[in-house]
Amino acid sequence: MQDIIYSFIHFLKCKKVIIGRDTRISSPHLRDLIVKTITESGVDIIDLGVADTPQLYFATHFFKLPAVMITASHNPKEYNGLILISKKTIIIDENNGLNKIKSLSERHIKLALFRN
Repeated sequence: MQDIIYSFIHFLKCKKVIIGRDTRISSPHLRDLIVKTITESGVDIIDLGVADTPQLYFATHFFKLPAVMITASHNPKEYNGLILISKKTIIIDENNGLNKIKSLSERHIKLALFRN
């Protein structure tokens, strides 16, 4: 997951990111990992804490910043996931950058393995 967040930041050239999470048991732990990755990358955070997706969309639109939502509301409670949102309040999917983020993430993993 850290490679995905690092690649998201690199892909969007982020200076600041909004983060929100749902109430799943795993969300605080995922939030901590994401915050650590973001801050270690030199990027600032606006942490909404527990929020629903529409609140995160509003914050993204209001601040004109990209965002990460920790949620998987369509899945059973033991699962969790991420929604990556551009500063234009658009979900990043296969049509607008997700494949590039995936490619950057895979390259980052290979570099990390090579260094170790």
